[in-house]
Amino acid sequence: ATNEVGDGKSSGQDDAVPSGVPPVLDSLSVGHALRVHEVQSLTIAASHIPEVQTIKTSAAAVPELQQVVLESATGNAIDSGYFSLRVPEKQVVSWSAGSPVTAGSFFLRLEYIDTTASVALGSGELVTKELKTDCIPFTASAEDVKEAIEIDAIENGLGVGAVRVTRSGDRSYSSNFGYGYEIEFIGDAFRGNIAQLASDLTLSGLDASGGSTCDSFESATNDAELQIVAPNDSKAIGTDTPRAQLDLDADLEVAEGQYQLSVSYLGGIKTTECIPWDADGDDVDAALEALDNVDSVLVAVNEDEEQVHGISRSFTIFFDGQGMHTDGSNDFPGINPATSFDVVIDGSCDSFKAYSDNVLTDFSSIDDADVSITTPSTHSGGHTLSAISSETTPLDVSTSLIEAMHPVHFDNDMMVAQSLEDDGGSGVTYTLTFGEGNGNVASLVCNGDEALASIPASCMAQTVMDGNVLSGYFYLGPSEPIPYDASAQYVEAVIESMSGISDVHVSRGEADGQDGYTWTVTFVGDSGDVDQIIAYSSLQGKDAAIQVTEAIKGNELGGTYTLSLDDETTIDIAYDADAGAIEATLLDSFSGIDNVEIAMKGATDPEGGRSYRITFMDQDIGDVPLLRAGASSLTGVGAVADVREVVKGSRARGDSIYVTFDMPTGCSVSEVPDSSSCGAAVLGGTIQADLNSAFIGQTQSVGYDPDYGVQIVRVTAVAGTFQLAYDDAVTTPLPASASTEEVRYALEALSKVLTVSVSRSALSGGYQWEVSFHKFEGGSPLPLTSPVHQLYPSDSTVEIRLKDCDKCMYLTDLSPWKQYHVRGRLTNANGDSEYNEIAATATPKTVPDAPTDLSLTVISGECIEFSFGAPPNGPIEDVVSYTLQYDAGLDFLTPSTVSIACNAPQCLQEVCGLDDGEEYFFRVAAFNSVLVQDNTNWSTALSAIPVDQAPELVTGLSVTGMAKNGLQVVWSPPSRDGGFAIDSYLLSWAVDHPSVEVSVASLDMLPDGRYVYNLFDTSLKSNNLYTVSVQAKNTIGLGEAVVDDASVAPSGPPLSPTVSSLATPTTSQMPITEATITWDAPVSSEDDGITGYMVEWWSADETLPEIQVIKLHHTAPLSNTKFTLSYSPTPHLTKETAMLPWDASAGLVRRELINLGYSEAEDDNLIQDVDVTRSTLTNGYAWYVTFGNSPDRTTNDGDIVALVGSVSANGDAGSPTVTITTTQDGRRAMGQSEVQFLQLVGTGAGTSTVGGFYRLKFASSKYTTFISAHADAFEIEQALEQLSTVGDVVVTQNDSVGSYDGNDLIHHYEITFASNVGNVDRLVVDDSGLTVESGTAKVNVFDGDNSNDSAATPGEIPGLYAYSDDMDSEARSYTIPNLVTGREYMAAVSARNQKHGYGPRSNIHSVTPQVQVPGKPRNVSIRNYIL
Repeated sequence: ATNEVGDGKSSGQDDAVPSGVPPVLDSLSVGHALRVHEVQSLTIAASHIPEVQTIKTSAAAVPELQQVVLESATGNAIDSGYFSLRVPEKQVVSWSAGSPVTAGSFFLRLEYIDTTASVALGSGELVTKELKTDCIPFTASAEDVKEAIEIDAIENGLGVGAVRVTRSGDRSYSSNFGYGYEIEFIGDAFRGNIAQLASDLTLSGLDASGGSTCDSFESATNDAELQIVAPNDSKAIGTDTPRAQLDLDADLEVAEGQYQLSVSYLGGIKTTECIPWDADGDDVDAALEALDNVDSVLVAVNEDEEQVHGISRSFTIFFDGQGMHTDGSNDFPGINPATSFDVVIDGSCDSFKAYSDNVLTDFSSIDDADVSITTPSTHSGGHTLSAISSETTPLDVSTSLIEAMHPVHFDNDMMVAQSLEDDGGSGVTYTLTFGEGNGNVASLVCNGDEALASIPASCMAQTVMDGNVLSGYFYLGPSEPIPYDASAQYVEAVIESMSGISDVHVSRGEADGQDGYTWTVTFVGDSGDVDQIIAYSSLQGKDAAIQVTEAIKGNELGGTYTLSLDDETTIDIAYDADAGAIEATLLDSFSGIDNVEIAMKGATDPEGGRSYRITFMDQDIGDVPLLRAGASSLTGVGAVADVREVVKGSRARGDSIYVTFDMPTGCSVSEVPDSSSCGAAVLGGTIQADLNSAFIGQTQSVGYDPDYGVQIVRVTAVAGTFQLAYDDAVTTPLPASASTEEVRYALEALSKVLTVSVSRSALSGGYQWEVSFHKFEGGSPLPLTSPVHQLYPSDSTVEIRLKDCDKCMYLTDLSPWKQYHVRGRLTNANGDSEYNEIAATATPKTVPDAPTDLSLTVISGECIEFSFGAPPNGPIEDVVSYTLQYDAGLDFLTPSTVSIACNAPQCLQEVCGLDDGEEYFFRVAAFNSVLVQDNTNWSTALSAIPVDQAPELVTGLSVTGMAKNGLQVVWSPPSRDGGFAIDSYLLSWAVDHPSVEVSVASLDMLPDGRYVYNLFDTSLKSNNLYTVSVQAKNTIGLGEAVVDDASVAPSGPPLSPTVSSLATPTTSQMPITEATITWDAPVSSEDDGITGYMVEWWSADETLPEIQVIKLHHTAPLSNTKFTLSYSPTPHLTKETAMLPWDASAGLVRRELINLGYSEAEDDNLIQDVDVTRSTLTNGYAWYVTFGNSPDRTTNDGDIVALVGSVSANGDAGSPTVTITTTQDGRRAMGQSEVQFLQLVGTGAGTSTVGGFYRLKFASSKYTTFISAHADAFEIEQALEQLSTVGDVVVTQNDSVGSYDGNDLIHHYEITFASNVGNVDRLVVDDSGLTVESGTAKVNVFDGDNSNDSAATPGEIPGLYAYSDDMDSEARSYTIPNLVTGREYMAAVSARNQKHGYGPRSNIHSVTPQVQVPGKPRNVSIRNYIL
């Protein structure tokens, strides 16, 4: 705290983790309890400690001794000049064969830097030229090869002193019948890394220029080959090699960033591509060697360089290429890194960034953070050691060599002595003694500059004594020879090939000074204490030796353990007992366990540990107490026998429900997602159940106790590391994709964690590990935590949670078949979560009891009906199905099964396919929404013997009147025929009249299976009520009769009255305009139920012409438009006029119409009487065409077909259109009856297999009775006349005409409406009652409407037609009013009844009101007129 005096002392420190209460358990779900087998896991495990053995080779340390001698051959003092020391490029050219070579020669080629041309070019590019030797004989000496390269080359020889050649081998068997030539590039112009020599490796006789002047090698085996290798590749460096140090330093761990390097050399500046901040030496090497002015570099990592903040990188870049070195002349000094090598950071590459507060941020934006890339030191190369002995001390020589070639060739351990040739300074010798740790050091070469050569003086380096180093081979067990410097991978492969060894990991340390190595062998796949590897030596070198040592003894399980249940304990069980042995032991030891299944889970671990899954299979054993393991007799570090409940067992109780919920994520002390507010481990919870959704009733509560024996670690990250902690102990960093072994070994390395097992699985964006704690310090395992991670990206997370609760809890002692509301909450160190707002619901329930109210009914000799009632327990609506079983034996050993769906209180099931006379036993069980688990409750068994029966009742019986002495009877066959096919039906309608027996073969059927029978009998009387019954009959006999519920009376329309007279007065003082018609009632033996009469009258000669209007419209003026008119008096005849101008005169239009159909060959004379007038419209013309109306002809009288117009614009823009309308339908004298066509048509087999029925209706009537598909004309006529809207019709059948819709004609009927006046509505057809075996069939009706789809004719109302229908049934006469004197009239009478309307007309009579002689004049008077 601070006041005016100053600051007080600081408080003590404390820390906390931001966290809150657990989230709400929205995942909570519940359900009724089923039988669940208890499953427990048994894990036998021990801590993982792998066997580790080391294999070490060694030799005595003998130091390398070399001398560097500078001397003047003339005895002159060496008072000027400089020299350099280097390791020369060495290449070995060797040829070999499988048998002695008798002839042959080869060539050599070498592409090297042309220093003079490169300087002359001046563009920053290295120019090369190529050495080509002549053919070198296979017997060539070292001197021959040297001369071939230096002075006898056919192109670009290297010059005297360029190389030193040593030949090895003697062409004997031991040297593969060949020679080897070691070529060292010692000349001034050939320093550093030289390109590899090339040749014809097949020795086929090719020469250096591509010809064949060389001799191919000849041997008996014909297998000679040439090989060229560079044993010191990229190690040709020395004090004359230019070099530069490159340092990358940062205050923070660099996450990303790039830089470039530039080289200014040979007149050009070249810059590399962007180099990543974490590039290794090879990456930097490749980037530089991609430049045109760099031929070779060697990049070495400075591992011993001081690491600022522990996150720096340091490289030494040796410009080791021939083109980077001096050629010994002043004209080509080589590259000078001090002025020619630089770092480029100009913004063209990715900027350097680090994570600041887990956010990727530029270094420039992070306070007190810096990153730098520098070249703190350089070396220009060339000749840097003074040849004057007084100026170059032994320390100067050792320092120069160490700086130039450490660590490539030797370490810092070197001693140099100087001795003078004489006091005159004519020579000096430097003796170099290398440390014992350097082994056999490469021989140095000494080169002097031009000043030294001008003395003249020379410089020579020579090896006095080689250092002791290993060579040769060694053996491991029965292996093949293993090279002394074998790689870790080579040794690993050798060991893994040994019998009994599966998987090892081998690492190799650095070579010591004698090229001795130590290989560390970790036995990854072999458990326990592994036998020590046996090694044999064939190594060469002073005191060469090999030794194998066990570094760490591998841990392995052994001994026995026991398992206990309640107060019973097993005998000792071997740690590696198989599942069968453990199963047998449990069954022998535990009296309450009769059925248990044990399976091994997964593979055996490296310690010999294994896991088993124990499933308790006894019926209704429920929740088994956890087995207790006794592991005191197990051996091995961390040995444990651990038992864990995997699945909680449960009985199928009707008073219990299970609880399931997902454990929340984010409830761990770790970097959980930002969306989580938990952040602390779950410590417990509460589950509540209540019948009341508000939980204000009798609430039952159960506590939840979390088990941290299994924990799930989930990491979502791309890269980086994380750590886990247990009781404050923290693991080493683990990669984001750590293997199961890495996680296990890291946890078992913690002090309080002894034995765990780990499994890993991939998830979206990362991995998760399931960690099972088997042995640990303390009573119960603690929650894992995780400190701040180093994962990328910044929003990566580490979550640790428990396994989900999958039916891990049960609520018991609840009320069956009542819905419970269940809620839950979890608790952590911060308190309780809220209860889930929407409670889960479940109903405790169990399987149904056995069904009751059982009975059997014999149906036939092979069928029995089983009746049963719903089970007494549980709601009936919960029953989803029944299973019925029947068998010839009461034990139901081989039952037949039928599944039944029924939700009624009483159910029926018919079972067929039984044997006549055989006794059968039946039982049934109910199933509801509860899963059946071998706990089905079967009913008691009933038995019956099937025998054949008479048919059962017909169904769906209905009777309809269809004529005065006819009824139409419709019924469905019985659902059961009693075992024999039904052959006939018996129809009865009167006690005193015999029944009618109808064979099934004679009946036709509707598609829904109903039969239709037209019952005509003279005993049926019109308007008398009859009750019809139907019985089915088979071989056994007649079934019971089914009686129609309602009595039905046959009926029909009245017959026609008889007109007795139609007359007018003979005289009258007024004009005679009336006529009186009289009639007698219809003569009928039936009661027609007449309710009234109608009188109709009409003119005998009055006509009305047809008028059609042709209109041509346009939207703009026309000039070229033309149109035509066509006329089709029948469907098969059409005639068209010539093209008419758009403004044709009325006369032209009339002429074209009159001439329709005319030709020289024939004159159809389609239109004879027509009158045309034209009128002008606002946007066109109208032509009025009047047809007929001729006193001499009737050709075009009546309602005729409309004309059809067609227009052609012929380029006009006025969008012309032609329309034709009828403004007055024509009527002919006496009118015309409507004729409609009815056709039954089909396709394919439908034309021959059609059956069934159809119905018709007219206007607002109901449908007729069913009409047979093959009805005759009378049946159709009779059916239509039963309709109240249809009077007298005449139906004729003519099946010889064609079909009008293109289908095949089956029947054709012409229906003439004799008493329905005018153009009547089309008949409506319902043909859904037709049946076909295949193909199609349908009924078409063609109306008389001039549509030209058929030859049907429209009805026309007669002229001056009128009627009166207000006479009652007693009327016998009627006076017709308003007649025209002198005009003939026709008249007729029709009777009607309530149900069927009007019957046929009476005979038609005619009358003409008389024209009288005028009467005498009245009121005659005379007046005088004066003229």
